[in-house]
Amino acid sequence: MECFNNPNWQNVTLGLFLVVATIVSYVPQYVSIIRLKSSEGINFWMLATSLFGVCLTFINSGILKWTSVSCCRELSVGDCLKNNLPNEQLLTSVVCVFFLYSLFLKYFRVESTKTQSYQERQTEQKRARMVFIGIAVVSILLAVLAAILYYG
Repeated sequence: MECFNNPNWQNVTLGLFLVVATIVSYVPQYVSIIRLKSSEGINFWMLATSLFGVCLTFINSGILKWTSVSCCRELSVGDCLKNNLPNEQLLTSVVCVFFLYSLFLKYFRVESTKTQSYQERQTEQKRARMVFIGIAVVSILLAVLAAILYYG
């Protein structure tokens, strides 16, 4: 089995740029939430579906590129990282959305507004946490199921 496809420096540079750009694109939202101590205005369902989508994309990539991942036993750390850069790019998205969702939950205000009572907001916060846990559990179960089906 060929374990190293030796990506050229242009591919590695572009891949690293994409990782950095992904992280940088989330920083303004992180800063805004932390500075204002509020996640007001961020749509819960957008975050939930984004988190689920990036988790599934990462799982799919891991399965499709499993040969490349498993070759890391035979490669140096640097070669392994270069060989798996697409997976690392997807993992960066998972981590960024996960952190954004975590900030959303942390700074989710449970206070009375003109349109929602305190109880309604509290119910909404509980629902957000349960969906988050559900996404994590479903993602893990799908990953295990996909691995079993793919690898027999």
